[in-house]
Amino acid sequence: MPDDAYLQKDFTSTAILKEIPEDGFAVVGMFFMLREIFGCDEGAVNIRLLASSLGMDTTLIYKYIGMLEDSGFIRTVATPSGRHIELFTRSIFRREVEYTEDTCRKYLYDYLAAHNVSVQETQKLSEYSPEAIKTANFIGKNFQKFKKFYSAIKTTLDDCKTLDFLLEDADLKTSNMIISLCGHLKMLGYLSSYAYGRSPRMVTIKVSKTSEAHNFLSAVWLEHHVFSRISSIIASPHVLVRNLHAVLPEKEQFEFDLLLCVRERIFWIESKTGKYSSFLPKYSRIARLLGLDYRNAILVSPESAEDEAELAGQYGITCCGLAELEEVIRSRLSIT
Repeated sequence: MPDDAYLQKDFTSTAILKEIPEDGFAVVGMFFMLREIFGCDEGAVNIRLLASSLGMDTTLIYKYIGMLEDSGFIRTVATPSGRHIELFTRSIFRREVEYTEDTCRKYLYDYLAAHNVSVQETQKLSEYSPEAIKTANFIGKNFQKFKKFYSAIKTTLDDCKTLDFLLEDADLKTSNMIISLCGHLKMLGYLSSYAYGRSPRMVTIKVSKTSEAHNFLSAVWLEHHVFSRISSIIASPHVLVRNLHAVLPEKEQFEFDLLLCVRERIFWIESKTGKYSSFLPKYSRIARLLGLDYRNAILVSPESAEDEAELAGQYGITCCGLAELEEVIRSRLSIT
């Protein structure tokens, strides 16, 4: 969105508020403060400019603004010139735009450019067949059934050694699903060998040494499933860009798993099948570089993190499991 789509406000009327201790700002006080700044019940204002005018820490002001947004009093919009607050407005200070996939894509790329992110290329995932994508969704939708089996498979990916997996402790439905999954993986060529034994009940498999098999089983299945899940619940005009290669400031190379733009709201979604705590400091830094907070930067793993709220507070990133993914996306986009 062009910068002149916003009416810039004079913040001299807020000078007296600088004297109020930071911890004295209540949520309702913030709401009335915004009305004073706008001089009416609607308008748009840059959040960092607001924080600077008040001499407030941006983390604190984001906290109060987040509570106001969750309550429906305001909404925030990510723009190329930074994140803005909107107070009871839809079009008075903004140009009407007919949103399409193309306009959303342009907005996303303009937004990245405004944050000094240079787009290099988008990695095509066409080498994975429709059957592979169906298998990815089969794993994702039933991950709790496959949890132990998948963990066992991951231990063999480095050396592709033979895995004997006992089914005796699994219920009949889980056993049948594991057997079915092995059949799918063998058909796709991701297993070089597969056998089912009845006494004892077990499957014996060996992962293929191809890079396609390794990539699919280590990470790509989750990326495909997350893409499919998000695509299925968004009806508004949007664009989803997968595996975008980019150069960040200081010439740092980075690949974004998934970038989503819905109208003018930007979301960054990463997927991790293993432990991800070591990645959070880097992801937090990149989220700040993009002007995103925990509502727009999301890390998805097969299972929920026990300390999700703590991680969101510490790193400004929402960490969620597959079971919570739809709820998280729906809440961020106010989809019922």
